Amino acid sequence: MLWSFGSIIREHESHIEKEQTKLHEKLLYSQLTAYEEFVEVSKHYRHDLRHHNQIISEYLKCRNVEGAQEYLHLCDTSLTESIVRNYFKNHIGNAVLCLYAQKAQMEEIIFAANGHVPENIVMTPPEFGSILCNILENAMEACCKAKDNECFITFTAETDDHILKLELKNTTGGKVEIKGNLPVSTKNNGGTGTKSVLRIVE
Repeated sequence: MLWSFGSIIREHESHIEKEQTKLHEKLLYSQLTAYEEFVEVSKHYRHDLRHHNQIISEYLKCRNVEGAQEYLHLCDTSLTESIVRNYFKNHIGNAVLCLYAQKAQMEEIIFAANGHVPENIVMTPPEFGSILCNILENAMEACCKAKDNECFITFTAETDDHILKLELKNTTGGKVEIKGNLPVSTKNNGGTGTKSVLRIVE
């Protein structure tokens, strides 16, 4: 009976983990869709630059310098917000890093990423996206909980003999407890994200 009960519990935990992974993948898909739309809008802004120049020229012909300055300011703000950074050749990796770079900027967290992730890797896009989202989400939460005025997140990636190596460093608010080679979550029923990362890596 005890063995059967334990087996049922394990199956239930496995089912919950799979459902959470599916929800995470759906969230990632919606975020990536929003990112692609963002990129497309940025292309249109750059394409319309010639038209903006003509409008400014008309302002200046009419000697409306103040109107031209105001219009330039609006254009500059729009273009600054539409800059898309290319971190890696890998589309999923680049999209996720762009998303979390934006989140970090909103929380005034210093964000830096460098290295190389090729376009094609062994993992599927949902698997790689899930790994990145999980570790970056944990890093964001740790920074938000820390009392440090200059919180940071640094992400490094490199390939060596067809092995992908990822390293993430971030500010924490205290000592991190490690159990079974995994950090112990401070959230109730937490730790699913790190377990999901471990499962994918294995």
